[in-house]
Amino acid sequence: MMTPNEHERLNILCEKAFNRTASITELKEFNALLDHWNNCVELH
Repeated sequence: MMTPNEHERLNILCEKAFNRTASITELKEFNALLDHWNNCVELH
C-alpha cells in the first residue's frame, strides 16, 4: 500500500516528467514509485 506521501510525490514527479523538467534522479525515483504503485494495483 502506498502512503499518502508516496502518492503525492508520485503525482509531483509525474507532472515534472510530463513537462520535461525532472532530473535523472527524479525520473529514477518516479520509476521506482510507479513500480510500487503498479504492484499495489496488481494485488487488489
